[in-house]
Amino acid sequence: AEDVRVSGEGNRLLYAPMVLGMALARALGLSFYGMLWLARLFNLAVYLALTALALKLTPRAKNLFFCVGLLPMGLQVAACLSADMLVAALTLLWLAWVLRCADRPVDTAGWLILVALAALLGSAKAIYLPLAGLCLLIPGANLGARPAAKKAAALAAAALVWVWVNGTYFG
Repeated sequence: AEDVRVSGEGNRLLYAPMVLGMALARALGLSFYGMLWLARLFNLAVYLALTALALKLTPRAKNLFFCVGLLPMGLQVAACLSADMLVAALTLLWLAWVLRCADRPVDTAGWLILVALAALLGSAKAIYLPLAGLCLLIPGANLGARPAAKKAAALAAAALVWVWVNGTYFG
């Protein structure tokens, strides 16, 4: 037997859809292959739901979001047992929300959604952190009072959640 350790714990919540599928399969008494199938199906369903939400939220480029969301490679990742599914779906949702904020004035609830999505994106791999910087493209006039502080809060949320999730790696 070998002792295998990962470099960091990462965000286990990114595995939630597939774990729910596995739990349902076990409750239904399905075989190992049935459990894998249901876990993959749950992943795909969550990906498609979040992609549809991103499509609904974006004020422009709906055809592009539709095509990107349904690319064969994206669907392959969405239907496998990987945390990348949720990260890809959150990325589409983040892009849609940033476009929405850039298109129209943002109220307090809209800004809080921006911060929450940045934090969710920050909970993924470090390679996704630069995407949080897209909030800098939102016109300051759309954010109301103190736009620089609001953008900094979104960036800080992404960075702080990433450090919190991956803190054991640095310890």
